[in-house]
This record gives sequence, structure tokens and C-alpha cells, in this order.
Amino acid sequence: MAQPEMLADAMDLAVSTGVLRDVPSNGRLGHREVEVDAPVGTTVTVTWHVPLSGAVGYWTSRVGVTKSLHTDWSAPTTASLTSEVPAGLLFDAQSRCAHAFAVTETVTEVAFRLAVSEENKRINADVTLTVGIQPCRLRLYPPGLRYEDVLADIAAWWSERDPLGGVGSLPSHLPTAATEPVYSTWYSMHQQLEQQELDAELSLAADMGMRSVIVDDGWQTTDNQRGYAFTGDWEVADSRFSDLSAHVDRTHSLGMAELLWISLPFVGRESAAARHLTHLLLPDDGRMARLWDVRLPEARSHVATICRRLVADYHLDGLKIDFIDEWSSYPSTPTPAAADTASYTVGVDRLLAAIVTELQAVVDNPMIEFRQSYIGPRMMRYGNMFRVADCPADGFRNRVSSIDLRHVIKERAVHADMVMWSAADPAEDAAEQLLCTAFSVPQISMLLSQLPDDHTAMLQHYLAWWGANREVLLWGQLRAPRPDLGYPVVTAVNDHRSVTISYASESVIDVRPGRAVIANATGGDSVVVNLTSIATVETVTDCFGVPRSDAPGELTAGLHHFPLPRGGSCVFQS
Repeated sequence: MAQPEMLADAMDLAVSTGVLRDVPSNGRLGHREVEVDAPVGTTVTVTWHVPLSGAVGYWTSRVGVTKSLHTDWSAPTTASLTSEVPAGLLFDAQSRCAHAFAVTETVTEVAFRLAVSEENKRINADVTLTVGIQPCRLRLYPPGLRYEDVLADIAAWWSERDPLGGVGSLPSHLPTAATEPVYSTWYSMHQQLEQQELDAELSLAADMGMRSVIVDDGWQTTDNQRGYAFTGDWEVADSRFSDLSAHVDRTHSLGMAELLWISLPFVGRESAAARHLTHLLLPDDGRMARLWDVRLPEARSHVATICRRLVADYHLDGLKIDFIDEWSSYPSTPTPAAADTASYTVGVDRLLAAIVTELQAVVDNPMIEFRQSYIGPRMMRYGNMFRVADCPADGFRNRVSSIDLRHVIKERAVHADMVMWSAADPAEDAAEQLLCTAFSVPQISMLLSQLPDDHTAMLQHYLAWWGANREVLLWGQLRAPRPDLGYPVVTAVNDHRSVTISYASESVIDVRPGRAVIANATGGDSVVVNLTSIATVETVTDCFGVPRSDAPGELTAGLHHFPLPRGGSCVFQS
């Protein structure tokens, strides 16, 4: 691989107000680091430009957005504590960085673009932010490096500047259950939860190797209309759970942890809180529910106390905290006299720190799940499970989003969206969807008691296969070329072990030396492998775990169309 160029000074780096100062940096990737020097509270825009450098795509963390190049008349991406990450990267057809940037402001809003200029035939870039008490720094990366290495360097930079641990932060080490398969009630039961049925499902889930359950929306209401009118009080609906703490104790006896869902901002119109705590709410803007005014210390204390009560009273291991990004879209309103900040995002930051502090008084290392789009670097302090946004039955989006998250989340567990499928379809369809989530922690949301026997066998085999390869899949170094094509072949490498999954027929898998696991999610019954030396084929199994008796024992160096059943896997040793 070519060495990266040092960034030239001729990028015309400029700032609208104040000055930019170059600051010392380790420079291991040839990047340039500058600091914005302007009065606190000033909104500044930094601009620069770089050559196109063969860029074919633009990586950001924005969920559901294609990775095509943007134009300089398109809207910027906005990142903050409650939405996205403050970084962007251009890449070429060899999956090398063409240019990238990141900033250190991770709480208040940062708007940015890396965009094609029609007139100048180059990339115009701009970043707009508000200067805080701590000086903001901007890193700029040159072309030539693997794009994965640049994103990993950015993630490490954020972590160095805002390390985990300390007051208001979860411990740096992860609860074991946060890195193991999860049973979720959302797609399988929605709001129609019933304690006895869930108890039976969890017995099956535990036998399959799932080590936690997330009890989603429905535990707090008898309403089944999927609305949020009854949020805000967070009292258990007796008709759903006659004895929730006894249920949780039973879950623990199965070797599983348990989390409850809570839609943190929402105060439903049918709740007691909406009637009696209106002074703690933001003005009604007509959305599905009212929102707590997190600028108020009293509101934050009230919500944090609710979270502690739930965990303590029902013996929970943590919470699934939902809809934090609702504060991102709320319009600006006058700051109340009792507020200690004028910023929603600063208020959310203080709220999450308070929740972590309260929960740690009950559980040493509580499990806390967040989901896209609130997955930014500051959120690593407050959550340890970061899930892909809802994408039911959409393996492609689950794959792309989980790999996106893996690129910038290094110290926490990345989780796939809950996997669901039709039990009337072939089991191979579900197996391939599961393989789309393989480089993240799987969450399963199907009624296990109603699965056909072949689907049960497939799921049992997949979870056992994933568990056997878990260390490589979750913590191995990722190689995921061509983000613009949806990551057609993805490999995780850990020492002399690797796992590669092909998602596109005719894509070539370069079989790595050592023990190489290959899985087939192409929709066909073969994969294309490239061997640099003779390799032994140790095993070939279908998606049910049944070995193939016709597997070749040895393959010569070169390209091979290798027979591999849909959803199946094989092991090469070379």
C-alpha cells in the first residue's frame, strides 16, 4: 500500500471568525490538526478544499443514506450528542481514503459537508460549530490510507480526548451479557406482552444460547395501538406482568440478564406526568408525546430517579433507552428561569450522566442500549450496547449499518437490529439475513415456540457458529471494501484466524493464511475463493450445520468456484 501524503498547506484552510492554529500531533497517519481560537459562544465556519483524488463515495454515519458523493449545494450533515458522529470521509475505488476530517466537539451541534464543486472540479469542505469552553480541534487526513484505518484512528482520537470511566461514565469494561446473543420482544410480541408466554419463550432462548432479554414497549400499558400516549409514568401494567420482579428473577435463573425499554423523552398525553408535571415539560409542539425539558435540573433528577426505581424495584440488569434523538429535532424555545443551560444537548448530556450515576448505585456495570442515530463518541460514556436502527427483515441495511457502527465504535458492543423473518419462507432466507448481522451481536425477535423444526435447527446452528467465532467477529480488525456497494465482502482478522462473509455472487474472497472461516450469504450455492497457496478444506456445512460429504479435502493455489450451500460455511487451513 502506498504511503499517505502529508497534507499540503495549500488547502486554503480558513475560519469565518477568530484564527486557526496548527497544534502538535503524533502524525502517524500524516494528518494535520488545527485548533479553533475564537470567543466562547461564537458560531464559526471552517472552510477548505482538496482535489477529487479519485473519490467515488462519501462515508458518514447517517443511517439509510447512500454513500454516493454529495454536491456543494446539498444540505449538510448535522452531528451532536444526540445524533451521528462529527466526521466524514471520501474514499476511492480501491477503498482508500481520498480525504477525511473529524472534530472534537461531540456534544453541541456540528454541521459539515465534503462536497463536489461543479465550478471548480474539486471537493469543497465546511464545518460549522459553536465554540465552547474547551477549544475545538479539527483533524484532516490525506489520501492513500485504507479508509478503515482512518476511521479507526478517528475513533481512537475521540477516546483519548474523552476517556471512559469516572463519575457519570460507565466502566470501560463491558458486561459479558452485552456481547452475547439477545432475545428481543419487539418484533415477536410488539405491545402484546404476557408474562407466562414470555417466560416460556425465554426458556427456549436460553437453551439456544441467548444470554439477555430486552422487554420492549408494552410492559407499561394495556394499549396496543403502538402509540406513546401512556409513556412518562413508567408503572408496570398488571395485566401484562402480575409479578415483574419474580419474572426477572426467573430470567436470571436461566442465566440471562433482563432489560426494560424506556422511551426517555416522552411524556404521553394520557399519563399522570402530563397532568401534574407540566412545568417540567417542553411546550407542546403537536408531536406524538410531550418531551421533558432537559434544561431543567428538576426534570433531569425526576427522570433519573425513575430509571433507578425501575432497575432497583424489579432487579433489572439495565435499560434500553430509546428516542434520545427526539431532542435533536425539537425547535428552539426560550430558556426557563430555572434552567442551568440553554442547550438541549448539554441538558441531555447531564441527564445521561445522572442516569448512569443512579443506576451504578444499584448495579455495578448496568447494561444500557442506545440505537442509531445517537451513537456518537460522547455517548460511549453512557451506553455499552449500540444497536442498528429499526430495519425489520432488511438484511442489507442491517449489514451496512452494523459495519458503519463497527468502524467508529471500538470500546463498546455493536448490536444488529432485531432479526425477524417469515417462518413460511425457506430457512436459508433467514440464515442469510442472520449472516448480514454476523459482525455485530445478534438480537433475535421471533416467537421461538412457533418456528418450524428446520428454522429452529438453522437458528440453533447459527448461534452456535456465531458463538464459536465470536471473538474474531466482534473484536477482529475489519476489512470491508467498497462502502458504496454495501460492503459486498467483509472480513474480520484476529491473529491467524479470520472470518469472511460474501454477500455478492462472483465477489472474490482472498483466503487468508491460517484458519479462515468462509460463509455464504450470496443467495447462490457457491463462492469464489482465491488461494495464494495449497489449502486444506477442513469442513463444509449447510445452514443447519449438516456436514457435506462431497467437500474437497485440498485445493490448489488460484481462483476456484467453491461449492458452498446458501447460508452455509466452511473452514480453510493454509
